[in-house]
Amino acid sequence: MNKRVTFITPLVPGSTGNGLSMRAGVWLECLAQDFDVDVVVIPIYPADPSAPDFVRRLAGTVSVFECSRGQVSGTVVLNEADQGRIEQLVQHSSLVVFFRLAISEIVRSPTFPSTPRILDLDDADWVREERLGKQLLSQELSTLTSVVSSSCDVVTFAEPPETISDVHDVVNSHIVHVPNISRGPSSPVSPARQPSTDLIFVGSLGYAPNEQGILWFISEVMPLLTEARLTIVGTFPSQQLRALESEKIRIAAHVPEVDSWYESASVAIVPLFAGSGTRTKILEAWAHELPVVSTTLGIEGIEDTRGALIADTASEFARACHRLLVDKVLAKNIAAAGYETWSHRYSLSHARHHISLAVEKALELGNTR
Repeated sequence: MNKRVTFITPLVPGSTGNGLSMRAGVWLECLAQDFDVDVVVIPIYPADPSAPDFVRRLAGTVSVFECSRGQVSGTVVLNEADQGRIEQLVQHSSLVVFFRLAISEIVRSPTFPSTPRILDLDDADWVREERLGKQLLSQELSTLTSVVSSSCDVVTFAEPPETISDVHDVVNSHIVHVPNISRGPSSPVSPARQPSTDLIFVGSLGYAPNEQGILWFISEVMPLLTEARLTIVGTFPSQQLRALESEKIRIAAHVPEVDSWYESASVAIVPLFAGSGTRTKILEAWAHELPVVSTTLGIEGIEDTRGALIADTASEFARACHRLLVDKVLAKNIAAAGYETWSHRYSLSHARHHISLAVEKALELGNTR
């Protein structure tokens, strides 16, 4: 069998950075263990500074194409010549993997080769936009997902499909669960660590559900935690968020790594009320042996929640944070449960297993089309 795969992605895959970069990096790393991978980047999202070195180490070839915006928000289109170059590259592959709905217009081309296809949607985009109150965009994305998925052999999500609203009405192909993972800290967590902050939130602050959630936490929960210190680690903080910095609230933007920041904290918080998929920030916290306080939606899609206290109102969330800050035994036990969940379900070896299942199914279905 031809051992070449084309991986088409809207950003440079990386081993660090935001969740999107890391998920693309997991796909590349897992595919590269069994195939020569041609990476096609159509850059609409910024890359982590370390990503180019990561992708050059794993990819057979790397091609970068400019693009214009598609008809649906967040999608892109290529000019005819570049579309043709990508299609020529795919003709020499046994499989093509499309990463995210952003590049859906490419697969819709009537001249695209009939190579077996996987579409990794990661999140259910239509669910995310509906939860943000954008009903028209949600419907557009639902329709687009239906059309594009019908031309793919396998569609993958970060969360189990049974937890996704209307998934079988929207997706018209075989669905495989490929969970998000965390690679874990670069060195073992010190048992003698001395936290310099109480609470930590890690995430891309340019992502609306993250900003919405942390603003809620600052305005509604922090006043109930009179002595707690909060550190927010993420990219692209808004001026609104920046204006809230104080002696108790610190923002660390565009940091080169997150290991030391997790090391400096006692509890990780995930106060999200919108979005979809699973949150890599929870898996990262568990890998760093931190207990988590999350909303129900924040921990959605994670099958074992013993590593977190779950709270959906300001008073409940404050009480859960306070319990973990004052009860060190409880915090240690919950952190240990989270670490166990991460190591048994959300490590790189588990991602490879699920991606291998998706590849096997796509080759089976695609080669009998």
